[in-house]
Amino acid sequence: MVFILSDDQDWTETSVQMHPELPNSKSAFIETPNLEKLAAQGMVFSAAYAPAPVCSPTRISLQTGKSPAALRWTKASSPVTAADNFPLIPPSIIKNLPAGETTIAEMLKTVGYGKSREKGKRKKQ
Repeated sequence: MVFILSDDQDWTETSVQMHPELPNSKSAFIETPNLEKLAAQGMVFSAAYAPAPVCSPTRISLQTGKSPAALRWTKASSPVTAADNFPLIPPSIIKNLPAGETTIAEMLKTVGYGKSREKGKRKKQ
């Protein structure tokens, strides 16, 4: 399994043409040869949904499978300065992933992901 997450990137910021009918759906300047190789092997993921419009809540959602709001991770800014911009006081922002949360990586590890193999034999990590 390969999971690629880039922050604040649209589909015109790789050298892979993301839509077959839109030649400008790739960059003429940015070179992403590894993504080109992956795309040539048949994997192009050109339509996606981000659970939040900012980075930290999106990452926490992808790590846990929960919505950012459920974990009270809805902003990337300081709660003190963010509260100054709202007429209502939002709930406090949690700055760390709660210790009891199980991440997707932890779940995948229980079924064998995260172990390297070389020539059919498990490598020591």
